[in-house]
Amino acid sequence: MPRNVFRYLCLLTAVANGAGNAFLLLFYKQVFSLFGVPLPQDLYSFAFVAGFSFTAGILALLVFMNPEKNMNLLIVGIFGKGIYSFFTFYFYVFYKLHWFYLIFGVWDAIFVV
Repeated sequence: MPRNVFRYLCLLTAVANGAGNAFLLLFYKQVFSLFGVPLPQDLYSFAFVAGFSFTAGILALLVFMNPEKNMNLLIVGIFGKGIYSFFTFYFYVFYKLHWFYLIFGVWDAIFVV
């Protein structure tokens, strides 16, 4: 993959994770209502996961800014997003997780590939 394409995919991930999670934390009631998603039963865990995902966006931003220097951060991001994606699909299949969360699982699976 050409270096610039790789860098801008990292930037896209940084914006999606960073801004997306900040937006979701601020407006989760409205967004969930719009898509028919039940409100989180444990708001603390929801905030922790969103905060951690925001942090993954920061990792992606650091990789975008200097890929050669921050390749180890990319590896951390791949593992984190892979685990998140796995659990999203697992809970969707076996525990009827709402389809809305699949958006994030699919996004993270694409990042891993």
